[in-house]
Amino acid sequence: DQFDGWFPLGSPSLVGGSSGSGKTTFMLDLCVRQKTGTPFYGHETYGRPYLVLMLDRGEDSHTRTMRRLGFATDQVPIKFLHAAVDGEASQQIIDSIEQSNPTPEIVFIEGIDMLVSDPNALAVVMPFMHEIQQIATHFHVAIVGSCGAPKSKPKEGYTAKRDTIFGSAVWSRMSETIVTLQYPEGDDTADRRTISVLPRNARAEQFDTEFYQGKLSISGAPEPSEIRLTQTQIRAID
Repeated sequence: DQFDGWFPLGSPSLVGGSSGSGKTTFMLDLCVRQKTGTPFYGHETYGRPYLVLMLDRGEDSHTRTMRRLGFATDQVPIKFLHAAVDGEASQQIIDSIEQSNPTPEIVFIEGIDMLVSDPNALAVVMPFMHEIQQIATHFHVAIVGSCGAPKSKPKEGYTAKRDTIFGSAVWSRMSETIVTLQYPEGDDTADRRTISVLPRNARAEQFDTEFYQGKLSISGAPEPSEIRLTQTQIRAID
């Protein structure tokens, strides 16, 4: 009974939050679970092929994240981007999609706000996001980029959660679904996170989560056992 699901195909969307808020944890968990057809936060999934494009962390950092999540290091299809901005960065994204087999239906770009020369400048962000829209439309993929969020004090912030994305307002205005991860008490050392999902054409949702066994779980509930590997299994695969 709604017009949009999360992250519509053929369009860009964003996941925003400060460093350490759990953007990568949220998205890697979502990608793996939807690929296996496992429900995610109460929503059905459809087994879509995906690709992760990583910029703001290296291979060793990614390996540690995967182990924390309980995934094998080769379980997630990933390409590491080299430092490039604006048009060269857009071409990297195109090349990465074209070189993938199968062609992904979901592309998660870690650190998309670092792919522009000035994330605060409308004159820079608007043409870049227009290119991202064209790429998403051409390949009919859901492009989901992670980006930072402005710092704010507890009990302060933005009236509209779509405005919590760091940089130019163009980021949010030219995106479909916006997901924000925030510290509910303003304490960035705590395990709890408030996750807000704001589709453009469907009702917003909010989830109170906390880190449990390396993942962001609703009320600390265990994750589905069929996608969580033991450390022994991980070492065997590696």
